[in-house]
Amino acid sequence: MTASPTESELYRSSYAAFLDEYAALHSTKPNPFSYELSDQAEHAEWRIPLLGCLIGGELREALNDIHQWEGQLLSLQAWTQMLVKSDLDEQAQWTVRLHFVEPVATWCLLQPSATRDRLGNIANATS
Repeated sequence: MTASPTESELYRSSYAAFLDEYAALHSTKPNPFSYELSDQAEHAEWRIPLLGCLIGGELREALNDIHQWEGQLLSLQAWTQMLVKSDLDEQAQWTVRLHFVEPVATWCLLQPSATRDRLGNIANATS
């Protein structure tokens, strides 16, 4: 199913407004967490062979997830600001929310438990 011309224009203009908001927010984004801890874990002395590689890799993956989560939260904030500032009617705002915002919001809501599970698996690997 293809979007109608007015729906396509709504998506284009909304995404352009989102990019403007995102650019302003991205300039204030803090630096990502360092991967130093994963390097230290990888090069530490472990009783089990290759455990350092496993733990170091898992820590890097966890940090990547946290960095991606931070980026998605920034996107969610930009979408929220765009919708607040927009002059879209209620129906158009709901269309934008369902198409762009809901997938990001759902992902952001699931990420804390996924990160907890990943970190828990790393802790179990070391015990």
